[in-house]
Order: sequence, then C-alpha cells, then structure tokens
Amino acid sequence: MKKTVCRILIFVLFIVSFYTGFWLYPIIMLEGEDEVSKMYNDIVKDEKIAIEIARIAVKSVYGSDDSSYIAKLDSASDLWTVVGVLPEGWLGGVAEVIIDKNDGRIVNITHGK
Repeated sequence: MKKTVCRILIFVLFIVSFYTGFWLYPIIMLEGEDEVSKMYNDIVKDEKIAIEIARIAVKSVYGSDDSSYIAKLDSASDLWTVVGVLPEGWLGGVAEVIIDKNDGRIVNITHGK
C-alpha cells in the first residue's frame, strides 16, 4: 500500500513539474546568468551610497545610530569598508560594515566595544 502511494505521488510530482516547466529553471538560469550580472554590476558607485547602506544595516542590527561614517574603497577586491567615527572626547566602539561594490551585499558587519 505504501509503495503504491509513494509511486503515485512521485508520478504526480513528475507530471506537475514537467508541465509547469520547473525542470527548465536551472537551464534558464544558466543561460541568463551573464545578463543578470551585467545588469547589477557596480551598484554602490560612491561613498555616499555606501554610507547610507551601512547606516541602514547598523540601525537594523544594533538599534539607533547617530554616528558619522567614513568610507574607503578597496579597488582590488571591490569592497567598501565603512567605519563609524566617534565625536572628539567620546569613548566606545564604532560600527564597521563591509559592502560589496558590485551588488550592494553586506559582506560583514561588526561593532567594537
């Protein structure tokens, strides 16, 4: 009984995937991969955009954030490093966010003590 139910279920899943084209998805993704990567290349063009992304990420992870930030681009790895700056005379840690220049992905986010 169980074998028959399993066979029927597998057959139904096969038919559904065949008619919906689900099995074509990996082939379609491979064909369009270059076009997608060209569309989303160099998303974070300048330090202003990198700082805004970092500010949103820090606020999301650590709560409110009133710090100033500086951003530096490492052109060899295409990564923005955005570091918080404390006002003069203040003690404590600052956030550091590393952002991929090409797609805006946050590679790493840390906060000192």
